[in-house]
Amino acid sequence: MRHAIALPTVIAALTASLIAGCGGSSSSGTTASTSTATSASAAVCTDISNVQSAATAFKQLDPSTASASQVKQAIYGLGLSVKGLSSAVSQAGGQAQSNLKSAVSSFQSQLKSAVNQPVSQQLTTIGAALGQLQSSLSQTKTQLNCNP
Repeated sequence: MRHAIALPTVIAALTASLIAGCGGSSSSGTTASTSTATSASAAVCTDISNVQSAATAFKQLDPSTASASQVKQAIYGLGLSVKGLSSAVSQAGGQAQSNLKSAVSSFQSQLKSAVNQPVSQQLTTIGAALGQLQSSLSQTKTQLNCNP
């Protein structure tokens, strides 16, 4: 029964932190050197990999056997990785930046919609949102020529 109380609270807190962590940021210039652009792409690629790892860990949870602590830890890890990616979005250029912003925004909206759902539905909603996010991240990794 602790799942029914803890998970909605965790999801609400995660949603709030993700929304708070995603402000618009402006690019400081258009004359960045190639090494800076490469470094920025590498940082975004690392953040994408971190989100994908956290998403995999979350999806591997078995709702029938996972403890509230395990679910909380998986959601927290996912939240931190998405927040890190949100901060790095401005470092991606062109279409990759647009795709990342859209993917993160969509994920946040779906996460927010899960807050008032029953626990089993929350896990399903977050799982579906992660599937969409992971698909977008895979496409962005290709655009940025990230290592597999």
